[in-house]
Amino acid sequence: MRIPLRHGSKSGAFSLLECLTYIVLFAVVAGVAFSAYYRLDEHARGFMRNSADIVQAMKAGERWREDLRRAAAEPRLESENQFRIMQKAGDVHYTFRDGVMWRQAANEAAPVQVLANVKTSAMKRDARRHVTAWRWELELQAKRKDAAVRPLFTFLAASETEAAR
Repeated sequence: MRIPLRHGSKSGAFSLLECLTYIVLFAVVAGVAFSAYYRLDEHARGFMRNSADIVQAMKAGERWREDLRRAAAEPRLESENQFRIMQKAGDVHYTFRDGVMWRQAANEAAPVQVLANVKTSAMKRDARRHVTAWRWELELQAKRKDAAVRPLFTFLAASETEAAR
């Protein structure tokens, strides 16, 4: 069956089969486009989550380094998960438990969450030639099981009392 486009002309007509072919072709192209869009959207959301985690880790690391720079005495590792920095204004405690890094200053009634979704955290003494520095090695929990890169961070700092020696 042919449907004429102009009255009395057979050359401008197309069949129902051709019409269905174009509809199917359009549906395939639209399906591929929507699939690509949703995949891109998923990756963009993952990128935003990862960048937010990186920003939080960097802020936590800079806060730790600032606390360490203000140390009035040599910091102490009280346990594997507790780090104490003695300052003139009072002690600052960093505690890692249940995947969360906590910070409690002398003027705070309760610990404040510094960083969540932490897989491992280790604060270690790093003896150098003229100064004893401290290293904070931090690994965040990966959002995906097949992640190509592990979210690892290392922060290094020395207190002003150590630097003055």
